[in-house]
Amino acid sequence: MPAALERKAVEVLLKAVTTGDKTLDVYLDTERLVVVKVRDGQCVPAEFVADEVENDEERFAEIPVVTTIDEFLFMQDFVEEHDDRRVTGFLDSRAGANARFLKQLAKQAPEGLAAWEAYRTRRIGELVDEWFAELGVETA
Repeated sequence: MPAALERKAVEVLLKAVTTGDKTLDVYLDTERLVVVKVRDGQCVPAEFVADEVENDEERFAEIPVVTTIDEFLFMQDFVEEHDDRRVTGFLDSRAGANARFLKQLAKQAPEGLAAWEAYRTRRIGELVDEWFAELGVETA
């Protein structure tokens, strides 16, 4: 097994976690520490076979994807930790809450939006770090 996952591969995985593209599945080959993307039965890199990647759960670990529910839970935690009253009243549990929250932050508390983005980035980084730890993968 390679010593550690390269920084560029970590960045690709982080982007895939946050994008949540329903037409693309992203895996980590835990033997070679290579990121493998599968779309419409085709792999990148092309040396891999989609059926093998998708069915060999011991070797290929599918990345966790941040869902809208995860985002909402992150937002709840952010609001609980944030001191600014302009930020704490923006979140509700109705459909579309995430988009309304971000719109209100941008409009009424731009510094709160910047704090949210930093918080979200940190939480996603923690999620990916936990995933790497579960897989026993070190990063460079």
